[in-house]
Amino acid sequence: MASEQKQRQKKDLSKLSAWPHPLQSRTRGPRGKRHSPSGTPPQSVRVHDLPALYHETYLRVIPRDPWRLFSFWEIAEGTSVPVGAPLLRLYETDSEKIMGDYTVRKGARSQYIEVPEPGRRYRLEYGIAAADRYVPLCSSNEITAPAGRVHEPLTLTIENRDRRAAADVLTGLSARVLTADTSPQGTAADMMALAAGL
Repeated sequence: MASEQKQRQKKDLSKLSAWPHPLQSRTRGPRGKRHSPSGTPPQSVRVHDLPALYHETYLRVIPRDPWRLFSFWEIAEGTSVPVGAPLLRLYETDSEKIMGDYTVRKGARSQYIEVPEPGRRYRLEYGIAAADRYVPLCSSNEITAPAGRVHEPLTLTIENRDRRAAADVLTGLSARVLTADTSPQGTAADMMALAAGL
């Protein structure tokens, strides 16, 4: 008896392994049963890597913490780039004041930037310092650096008239609850006392 049961279990398991993979194309066979058209095992799904370059000119900034920003960029081929030293220029967006220039290593495509003050709005500009002038090539998105402190606790004050309004709402709700629910989980007097205590 036990051997027949084991054979039945093996037969059931063999049926499961013959079932086609969900990503594999299937057709209907005789008697409406699904089967693989070629009878071969399913192919693995190929995952492509992200491209190293997008062939666009862009500069993006992401806040890392209250004192640092992470920037990454790409200058597309064919962009007219003067001879000079590449640099990132940090602006405070509220005043458009230049907060600092940061040299960029040759061939770099990303860099951390330290901000002078947390909690302010900034943007970056990628450019070339050539001889006696600065040539901007692209500008970044605007970001707000996180505040470098814990937020002050909020205090909420409720005036007497607001307390009365809240008590009226609770009184109306408790009356509706008591009429709908007949179970002895509390009396009307208990609910009224609760509402009056606000």
